[in-house]
Amino acid sequence: MAILKSIVDVNNGNTGWTKSDVLDSLETVFANLGWNNGTAATGVPCIVKAPDGAFASSSGYQWREGYNRRVAGFEHCGGVYAPSTAYKVRYFNLSNNTTASYRVLEEWRIDGSSSSTIDSANNTITEPRHGLITGDAVRYAAGVTSGDNAKTINGLTIDTAYYVIRIDDNVFKLAATSTNATNGVAINISPATTTGYYLERNSDAAYDNYTIRVKRGDEIKLDSSGASGGGGALYLLRNSDSYDATKLLTRTDTSYSIDPTGQGTTDIEWDTRAYRQTEDEALNPLRAIGAGPGTSLDDEGIVKYTYANDTNSSMKGEIVIEPFISNKVGGWMNPYWKYTVPASGSRSELKLRVYRGNQVWHTAHIVNIEIVSVGSGWSNEDVFTIPGEEIGGVATTNDVVFGVNTDESSSNAYDGKPSIMVTNFGAGSNFYQKNSSGNYGLAKVTHDAGKAFGTTFYGIGLDQNNSYRLVITSGSNFDWLNRAGINTDSKAETADNGVYYGEAGLDYQSSYSSIQKTYTTSFGGSLEYATNSTPTAYPLQIRVYRAQAPQDPNFVVIQFCQIINSIVQQFGTFSLAKGSSFGSGVYDLDYVFQDSILKIEDGGARSIKFKYTDTGYSYYSGSTVAEPASTNTKARGASYGYLRNASSSAYAGKESLFSSNIDTQNDTSSTDTITYYRNSTYDAYNGKSVSSSANYYKPIKGIPVCMNLLPVPYYLPDDFVMLQVGTTPGLTAFRTGDTVTVSGSEIYEIIWAEYESQQNGLDDVSNNSTIGMLFMARTT
Repeated sequence: MAILKSIVDVNNGNTGWTKSDVLDSLETVFANLGWNNGTAATGVPCIVKAPDGAFASSSGYQWREGYNRRVAGFEHCGGVYAPSTAYKVRYFNLSNNTTASYRVLEEWRIDGSSSSTIDSANNTITEPRHGLITGDAVRYAAGVTSGDNAKTINGLTIDTAYYVIRIDDNVFKLAATSTNATNGVAINISPATTTGYYLERNSDAAYDNYTIRVKRGDEIKLDSSGASGGGGALYLLRNSDSYDATKLLTRTDTSYSIDPTGQGTTDIEWDTRAYRQTEDEALNPLRAIGAGPGTSLDDEGIVKYTYANDTNSSMKGEIVIEPFISNKVGGWMNPYWKYTVPASGSRSELKLRVYRGNQVWHTAHIVNIEIVSVGSGWSNEDVFTIPGEEIGGVATTNDVVFGVNTDESSSNAYDGKPSIMVTNFGAGSNFYQKNSSGNYGLAKVTHDAGKAFGTTFYGIGLDQNNSYRLVITSGSNFDWLNRAGINTDSKAETADNGVYYGEAGLDYQSSYSSIQKTYTTSFGGSLEYATNSTPTAYPLQIRVYRAQAPQDPNFVVIQFCQIINSIVQQFGTFSLAKGSSFGSGVYDLDYVFQDSILKIEDGGARSIKFKYTDTGYSYYSGSTVAEPASTNTKARGASYGYLRNASSSAYAGKESLFSSNIDTQNDTSSTDTITYYRNSTYDAYNGKSVSSSANYYKPIKGIPVCMNLLPVPYYLPDDFVMLQVGTTPGLTAFRTGDTVTVSGSEIYEIIWAEYESQQNGLDDVSNNSTIGMLFMARTT
């Protein structure tokens, strides 16, 4: 069965082609091969552009500890910033119901002797952010049996239940009965002589294992002395539903965070500044392979705080930290509010998170808006409004209006408009992502949809410093969300275009996770696809050689050629590891992903080089050997099993040389692969010859992808062969596209040729022979 051959002419075969033309032609090649996989989608929101046109920096995500995600341009929208508010010390008394639960009763330590707290003229009690609603039952001086009249607020009785009449967030009154509270009938009160008696929630089963809700920046004080009969001790935990000694709550930012004090005692105190707010959704909806469903406590972005007894598993509850603009100094991470833009027509709903500054970082201004869902059907600069009261501000005053990107009308007007920007996902005839200026394209290639790592993202970056070099990179996941992507024409290696992601050191190289656009031999996927001398002055084409079933149709050789002075010249030639047959019996795509490239290159005067390498940056660091895996390895790439310890003096790739064995001096080089050859005409001496029955001269099939790999991960299909040549006359030239006829039914086309002309061959006639090696594909 012969191979399938196709040719894609760049810019329709005309000169003057551009990098965009090259990218378009590669897109066509992948489309013809059926390698643009996945599901096409249009109008996918990818980033929010600030009113001044700025895109968010893509250096990290908000949920990673220690990052301030401010983009100054966002401060130009959202109205005059909302004022910051004082943090609060919150008190909670814990008792126990046998060993079944903690009963958690909040205590308000009001200053009963202060007229600013107890207003006798209006019968009100002032307590900032009291959190009470009309009808709540509270007990005054709970547990006090022998009162001190000096401490008693006039009008109240110790150890007595009262009912709340809410005035606003900071002021309330007390009623003698629930009915009176509903009807607004308050008790007459006036300040005590001295303070000392407080209000506490009235004990009730509703507060068993009660969920404590506080604002970020508040201080929490838990007194569990009343739970001594329950046994065990109280602890605070992070990301655990119950007591776990390995998940005790500790600081998250050494600059501002403070470890809770009193863990395991009856008095625990916790300052919540610089701790992340509670979150029950993964902040990044792009789930990397193995990252979990986005709902479990181990998923990135999920944050949960728990109080729990170390002995009695049912004595536990949650502490929820809510977003808050606090005037408390300290804390790097910006508070955020969630808002979902409802679906409208063909436009899907869209989840956003709106970040505001804190005391350290631009208090209360909007500092960033990020997308946290995958939508579709949107257009650039679609119009909608986020109500100010939904995002930590004031209704109308702090509304954020989206639409055509517009900066604020004047300094500190705060009336600018941010914009939604979209991307499209290609499949079939289109790359997954493609920059319209020809900077890069991204192919989503599925090897085996049933395997965990059965898909590889291949990035193709066009070198911006010239028109003859490109770089191929790869990863098992690609992160495009909250990145400008195709909306920016940046020519540099930037995370704004998107990054390979997953686990650093396993799925991507942390320092080299971007789509590479600058050619360097340190990247295994670097290729020269045209002449370096006025490259666009000559036509450029891409030739594709593909095996057919029953041989492996996933094996494809892709070759750039130029027609220079009417002669076809060979340039960058490669084959990507594709399908599940590559590596079969060596590795499994449930555990590693295809990441290698085979490059066919000049191996010397009479040799063809097969270079098997990964598509990342060489793993070495300085002159040391990079073992074990580090942040800059890509250890889950299949090739890492072979290319795991390259040093600065030995690039991370293995080479095989297929060398001619006809009138060629062989040496002991470990890279040379010598082809068997017999010729009875010349294997003779002193009138005697090796029998002609021993003659051996034929195309060699079953070629290993690299002779220096054990076990060999892949053998080329039989229709791809090597043939050594020694022929006359001496000026014979072998070109890409030339045919070699072995017999009438066995004809090959040359893909790559390396040879020397005008040689003294086996006939010993000066300059009468051409000797070399040919890499060919069978056409008949």
